[in-house]
Formats: sequence, structure tokens, C-alpha cells
Amino acid sequence: MSDKHAAPGRWSLHETALRLLILLAGLTVAHLGVTLFLLADLGADPFNVLVQGLRLLLEKAGLALTHGTVHMGVCFLIILILLAVDRHYVKAGTVICMLCGGPIIDFFSWVFAGLQIGSAALAVKIPVLVLGCAILAVGMSIVIRSEAGTGPNDLVAVVISDKSGLRFGIVRIATDVLFVLIGFLLGGTADIGTVICAFLVGFVADFFMPHAEACVKAVLTEEKMEEQMICAFESRVNPRNIASCTLYADRVVLTTRCTGGWNRVYNDRERVIPLESIRRVVISQGGMRFFIHHPNCIHFVTEGSRRTVDEMFRDPAFHACDYIDEGVCQFSPGSQAELDARIETAVRMKTYIETWQREHQA
Repeated sequence: MSDKHAAPGRWSLHETALRLLILLAGLTVAHLGVTLFLLADLGADPFNVLVQGLRLLLEKAGLALTHGTVHMGVCFLIILILLAVDRHYVKAGTVICMLCGGPIIDFFSWVFAGLQIGSAALAVKIPVLVLGCAILAVGMSIVIRSEAGTGPNDLVAVVISDKSGLRFGIVRIATDVLFVLIGFLLGGTADIGTVICAFLVGFVADFFMPHAEACVKAVLTEEKMEEQMICAFESRVNPRNIASCTLYADRVVLTTRCTGGWNRVYNDRERVIPLESIRRVVISQGGMRFFIHHPNCIHFVTEGSRRTVDEMFRDPAFHACDYIDEGVCQFSPGSQAELDARIETAVRMKTYIETWQREHQA
């Protein structure tokens, strides 16, 4: 099983809730696209062509069922197969997708009811259908990359893609075409909208999937960083220069924000110092200073350094020893109470860092 479909048990309750919210947002976007597709009235989507064909097959066998009943039955069959093949793909989000899809479509159908898209000219209906397919693909990508679960019909392509190593877009197009062919051979009806949907959704999803993954990771990373934050202080060293020092569970982040100057140049510098690289922390009335050990001469070079990277790496003597760097966050002028508060926070940081190092170096 790939890491991107790891078991949700490894997530905190907060992260699980956040992933489900992302899934709901993607599901809403996806079913906005589905609604536009349905309002264009140019044929069913590939999965529903399959469902339609299976319903007609069952009807010929003497079992008269509604389209919705057959649809639900096929979805449950897919879930049962996945529970046998790899149960980690079936998550809470899978159930949410099954239960919430219909109400979301009903809501958007009510919103767009007055547009009368179904009775419009073909020149209007086709762009609406194409837009619907594209929006569906974008929403589906967000749902999949939330990793909180995916609708049963979408899981077919997801599982095949993961197990085979093929790109999701290619697999999605192939499965959609297969759905249409099987459904059509069983008596289902395919129209121009079905063909457009079969080829367009997979293509757009393939393009947007990396962007959806990056967006989801950005949201989760920001949340995790906030969760891990131990303490922080901020100092305005001068009217145009704001410095901050933030301690997280495994790193210190020094940030300098220049808010202006004579030439109106704005700058924002952030320096991340892993706790394992800190050798000593010194606190004074002027600020907090970190002495940093860089094995193999790794040097954080900032503009205005006396020696450039090229100069240092051309120096054989430099390679013969480790480099000791410094990270500094100054305390801004202010009242004694403000200074005491910053020093108190700095002491908390130093105590945490020293405790962390003792625990991790033991």
C-alpha cells in the first residue's frame, strides 16, 4: 500500500477532521460539475451508462429494479470487493461521498433551475457540459488527495492506478471508456456528453492532481506547524524592521520582515534551525543568540556575508573543520515589563531546547 493511502489511524483527531472538511469542499465542487453536466442533458456519465445497462440486464432476467437501486447496489459491490482486496481504501469519506452526493446535486439543481439549460441550443449546452466535466475533475482531485476516502465509482480508477503504477488520468479515461462500452453493449444509452465526459474528466484530473495534492499538503503542513508551536516572541528592532523567534517541536524559526526603507524595498527572510544543530543558547539583555554547528561546512549565507559560498568552498582549510554559525534575534527597545516578558519566553525556549537535546542525544 502506498504512503498516500496510509491508514487514518495514524492521523490525529484534528487532522482527520481537517481532511474530512477538505473532502467535503472537494465533493461540493465535484457535484457542482455533475449538476452542470446533468443540466446540459447530453447523455449520462460513463458510470451511469454502466448502471443503466445493468438495470436493463436485470430487467430481462425478471428482476425489475430502479436505476437508483442498481446504482447503490453496484457501489456496495465495489466496496465489498475493496474490503477483500485492500480495506484501507474504504474510509469514512467513502460513506460521506455516497450519502452527500445526492443532496448536493439537488441543492445546485435548485439554484440553477431558472436557467433552463436543458432547452437551450447545442451551442450553449456543450460549453456548459465541458465546464461541468472540468469542475467535476477538479473537485474529484481534491477529494482523492484529501486521502479521507473517495466515492466507490472513483475508487476503481484510484486502486488500479495505485496498484499498477500508471498515471491516474490514463487509468480514469480507460475505466470510463470501459464503463461506457459495457453499459452500451448491455443496452445503455450513450450520447455526445458521455463521450466528452469519458475523455475530458481523466485528462483534467491528471493535470490538476499534483496541484490539488500541493494545496492539501500546504493546508495540513500549516496546521501541523501551528499544532507544534511551543512559544514565540516578536521584536520591532527599529520602525522598519520586525524580528520574530518561534520555537516549534523540532526547530527554531527566525524571521526578519523589512517593512520599508529609503528605496522602498520590502524583504522577508526566514531561517529554520533544526534543534539538533544548536550547540549553545545565550540570552542577554540585547537578545537571544543561537550557536549552530554545521557538519560538512553547511553554511546559511545571507546577503552581506563577508565570504561568499564559492570562496568558502574553494578554501581547503575551511573543509578541514566544522563551521560554527550564529542565529540572533534582538530584543526591541521597550518598557522593562516588555523586556522581562521576552526574556521569560527566551528562557522557556532555552529550557525546552536543552531538554529536547538531552532526550534525543541519550
